[in-house]
Amino acid sequence: MANGQNVDRISQWFESMETEHPRLLQVSKATRFREVVNSCQPFRNIIAALSQPDDANAMVVVDPDGALRRQFLHEITKIGCCVTLERYFRKGIDVNLTDDHDVTALHLAAEYGNYEDMKVLLDNGAKIKPDWRGLNPLHIVASVIKPRSKIAELLIQYMEQQQKEGLQVYTTCKNKRTDSKARGR
Repeated sequence: MANGQNVDRISQWFESMETEHPRLLQVSKATRFREVVNSCQPFRNIIAALSQPDDANAMVVVDPDGALRRQFLHEITKIGCCVTLERYFRKGIDVNLTDDHDVTALHLAAEYGNYEDMKVLLDNGAKIKPDWRGLNPLHIVASVIKPRSKIAELLIQYMEQQQKEGLQVYTTCKNKRTDSKARGR
């Protein structure tokens, strides 16, 4: 794909996101949103690949192992803009991608206290699971300086739903590394 086409697709994507989400992407957040997307070429390549409706393999070519998509989703989550990626969750960005510490976007949304991001991620299939320390997003919500009961209630509702669907939901906090060391002795 020519670089000029890439720039046009990214500009169009920014414009459509700002039009669709005017309250979300106000002055400082819009600036930060653009900074995140423009911060590295791979993020721009992801947006360009996602913007190609007829090319199902475009994302695989840009990011074969999913690491860039995970990094991109995590950065967007930190600024509270998951809703801008909602249409892409089924198209190439997996909401359950983890980093080296098993941290998901759901963990980050819990840490940053963003109810809307939590709802978008959960509605799009985010699983409530522990990170490497054994903490699930509900543990994180409970441990922040000012816990938000609305977020805790949302997580509990989805935990119950996931349990009914037969998915494993971790409700106890165990440090995986400590537990595995203890068993190895």
